[in-house]
Amino acid sequence: MKRLSIIIIISLLLVSCQQNNESSEQVDEMAQALKPFESGSPNNPSEYLGTWSTYSGEGTSYKQIQLFEEEGQYQIQYDLIDHDGRILKSILGPLEGLEDGMGAFDYDSDRYGNNGTLEVHLEQEGIQFNNRVDGTNVEEVFFEQKISR
Repeated sequence: MKRLSIIIIISLLLVSCQQNNESSEQVDEMAQALKPFESGSPNNPSEYLGTWSTYSGEGTSYKQIQLFEEEGQYQIQYDLIDHDGRILKSILGPLEGLEDGMGAFDYDSDRYGNNGTLEVHLEQEGIQFNNRVDGTNVEEVFFEQKISR
């Protein structure tokens, strides 16, 4: 019986070590997938479509935005991700006016817990992103890395 207990404990330790190694490999894949944005034209929003991230390494929280087109309408998804890779907050909606290099999505408290506006300003070097919560609190982030798959 004692021998069986030792075998079970060793098996659990091996599984745990393997899961930690797999997690580390996934983080490495994320770091490898991020590429600096070369240069874009704010008048051509299609160059900015895709996923942008502030990821800087394992064990740090980060932000991501994804710009995509669906049925002729530009969309934005904003995610706040913790150091373990869990999504803490996600906002998704239509991005109005992106054709002019600037777009916005107004979100409300019924769906997201508070009112606010996601603003996107396309720049040659990347995307200036602002999250205006309740009209006063402003979170500013510059996205200069895009995920390349």
